Amino acid sequence: LARGDLDDATSILARVHGKAPSGDSLSLLATAAWESGHRGDALEMMAGWLESHPDDMQVRSVLAARQIESGDESAARDNYQTLMDAGSENVIALNNLAWLLRIDQPERALEYIKQADRLAPDSASVKDTYAMVELERGEYTRALTLNERAIEVAPDSPDITLNRAKILVRAGREGEARYLLEKMLEKPGSPVTNQARVLLDSIR
Repeated sequence: LARGDLDDATSILARVHGKAPSGDSLSLLATAAWESGHRGDALEMMAGWLESHPDDMQVRSVLAARQIESGDESAARDNYQTLMDAGSENVIALNNLAWLLRIDQPERALEYIKQADRLAPDSASVKDTYAMVELERGEYTRALTLNERAIEVAPDSPDITLNRAKILVRAGREGEARYLLEKMLEKPGSPVTNQARVLLDSIR
């Protein structure tokens, strides 16, 4: 896996999992399948495993993360909720569930992101999600403060910078947002260039 020999890794892991099935070997096998482009197979492997091993929270967490990547946010939300109902204090799960709930259920999202922030107070991604939850709650000043803390930890993150622009727009500070977005567009190759351009066009 580390060398990128995905075919060999998949073959070896399939034999290992066949001889001694476990959540660990299944997670690695699904990861190899996912990274080699067989995303549907990877999702099916994990979902099938959970049908007979519903208490395997490690596999459920990996599956939920992959479901987000594949765009199935509803399924990811259900799996993360199962993790929370089982008493999990996994920071990534708490953070991701808060992100998924922030628009439709911001108060529930706030509960989860507070837990994540308590467990990982120096995490840029947690602070970023926290900021966006507060944005959906209409707490713009609080959102900007949390965003500033996220930027302090990860000053070069284009996603967090873009989220700052989104908060500024919603807070009615379009001039600041415009300046920030224009600076972002001066840097070619950013993964959020298109999003930044769309947001900038919407406030011009």
